[in-house]
Amino acid sequence: MRLARLAARHVGLWDVVGEARRTGSLDGSLREVTANALADFVARQPQLRAIAFNGQTAARIGRRAITLAVPSVLASTDGVRSSAERTAELLGFDE
Repeated sequence: MRLARLAARHVGLWDVVGEARRTGSLDGSLREVTANALADFVARQPQLRAIAFNGQTAARIGRRAITLAVPSVLASTDGVRSSAERTAELLGFDE
């Protein structure tokens, strides 16, 4: 259902990390990271206007993968009212 809502609003969802080793649940403990082919995906999206990364680690990995002049927004899932919650509202997930 959520993926359908994203698609209806012309929003794509892509995982930056293809595979990695990690002990624990923190992104900061990721090791031996292999990024997904984000640059290839971005190159096939001529109407792309923005890229949002969920957290600093995803942003660091994702920005290495792309060199296009596409604005990027860092969203964090930390905090009482997170950026992810505000983004969900904008996409209509609060309905």
